[in-house]
Amino acid sequence: METTELTIPKEAQDLTNEVKGNVDFYKSDAFTIQTAEQYSNSAEDLKRVHAQEKKISELRLGMTRPLDATKKAIMDFFKVPEQYCADIKSAISTKRVGYQREQDRIRREEEERIRKLQEAEAKKLEQRAAKVKSEEKAEKLRQEAQQIRETAPVTTIAPIEKSEGIRTVTNYKFEITDASKVPAEYLIPDEQKIGRVVRATRGEIIIPGVKVYSETKESSTGR
Repeated sequence: METTELTIPKEAQDLTNEVKGNVDFYKSDAFTIQTAEQYSNSAEDLKRVHAQEKKISELRLGMTRPLDATKKAIMDFFKVPEQYCADIKSAISTKRVGYQREQDRIRREEEERIRKLQEAEAKKLEQRAAKVKSEEKAEKLRQEAQQIRETAPVTTIAPIEKSEGIRTVTNYKFEITDASKVPAEYLIPDEQKIGRVVRATRGEIIIPGVKVYSETKESSTGR
């Protein structure tokens, strides 16, 4: 597979090297904030890094935006024929499933018809057994009746053969008809709603089962 060589602008390479060279220092014990002057100077450091980060993002977007536009144009074009294929597959599958269901219905009705005939035959044998005087013969008739009941109905309708290369998947879905009756173990907290309440009230509203805490972070304004 042919690959395209990526060319990174020199400005991006230089900026990357500059930022990389500062990582170890700021993550080490050599960088400390123990005085008011250090605290003030660190604000300038933070703003400088923010400006570098913004520039890196601009350089990245300058390279990726044309690619994104090209990708979108390609995706938009192929989306149409892919949807055509999806529509055709859906139409064919719908008719196939409809045929399968109809054949299953016919087979079930035929099996039920045969089952009723078997039951009627079994009852006749039991009635004969009740009338005969020989207990041995009566028992034989009752066994024959039981055997008929236990025999699976055989129909002349052949099962649908599987199509090679076609996989049939049955998905079981659901819909909630009464949320108030759903057991508690199937419910999950609405974290988005809880988050909105916590942020809006700054944690002043107590929600049972919820612990509110805060995290403080700094970021430069970019000014």
